[in-house]
Amino acid sequence: MKDMGNTAEIKIPRAYDDAVTSPEGTLWKEAMDYELDKLEEMDMWSVIEKADVPQGMQILPGMWVHIVKNLESGDKKFQSCWVVRGDQQKTHLSLSDTFAPVSRISSLWILLALAVLKDLHVFAWDVDSAYLHGKLDHDIYIHFPDGYGNRGKSAS
Repeated sequence: MKDMGNTAEIKIPRAYDDAVTSPEGTLWKEAMDYELDKLEEMDMWSVIEKADVPQGMQILPGMWVHIVKNLESGDKKFQSCWVVRGDQQKTHLSLSDTFAPVSRISSLWILLALAVLKDLHVFAWDVDSAYLHGKLDHDIYIHFPDGYGNRGKSAS
């Protein structure tokens, strides 16, 4: 990771082309490559021919979301996440049934209070690519991420 400690403000790109042509282009490219490696490592999709997408099923676009995290060491960590544009979905599936479990702040307060009462040590951690552990009960067809596409193919 390149130390970007005393540089001018880093502009967060809104698209693949903006990211790779920016002054931090190599860092954004590394972050996007890392994201796609994680997606493939967790077997998140199967490559199919667009012609094999079932009749009436929509192929959803995606988009890159980029952030820069400031680390305790003073370094900056470039992170990219490729997300499916569910807001573009036009289908019979109920999107209101989508659920991702998260903890409530009140639960955290209770756990911290118990830790104080029991004189326990509290540690923080980050689960790498935690959002990839969710399960879907139906197929979603997607376009390949910008900059990494396979022409004439889609993913499921």
